[in-house]
Amino acid sequence: SDQAIGGRGGSIVTVAGGGGDGADALSAGNGSNSGAASVTVTSRATGGSGGLARGVGWAGGAGGQATTSAMGTSAGGAVSLSAQAVGGSGGGGADGAASGSGGSVAQVDAVAGSTGGVLRLSQTAFGGGGGDAFGVGRVGGNAGNASSVLTASNPGGGTLIGQVTVNGGQGGSGGSGASGGVAGTAAGA
Repeated sequence: SDQAIGGRGGSIVTVAGGGGDGADALSAGNGSNSGAASVTVTSRATGGSGGLARGVGWAGGAGGQATTSAMGTSAGGAVSLSAQAVGGSGGGGADGAASGSGGSVAQVDAVAGSTGGVLRLSQTAFGGGGGDAFGVGRVGGNAGNASSVLTASNPGGGTLIGQVTVNGGQGGSGGSGASGGVAGTAAGA
């Protein structure tokens, strides 16, 4: 298995300023077996969270994006491949600062394999949550969107089982007297 987590953006502690953006994350897993033994490959990536901002005119950092892939083959054994990507959370906004947006995730055929046995493919995409607002009347950050498209085949001639899971992020909480951020959209195919 392979896992990658993006670093968190820097936060403003005392003076006014913007939060740093979260780092993107990339995870790629690959496995093979020329015999009849099974192969399992899991790839997970989570974008870094945005940093906290302070002061009017500044904004929390954006959540990082996440990209994953999982590939595997076996001559005749079961092959199980999973790719999970999670967008980073947006940074919060304090003392009148705006909140950051969550990272979006877009997967297209992130898993692929081949076997004469059973091939199980799983793609999961989660948008990052929007940052929370801590100032009066400040709107919460918008969440990241998520999409995942899987067009699968099994060139080895075995059974094929595919699954796609998609969840848009949750909008950030608004400050006193303000609305929360817009939730992320989800689209899977």
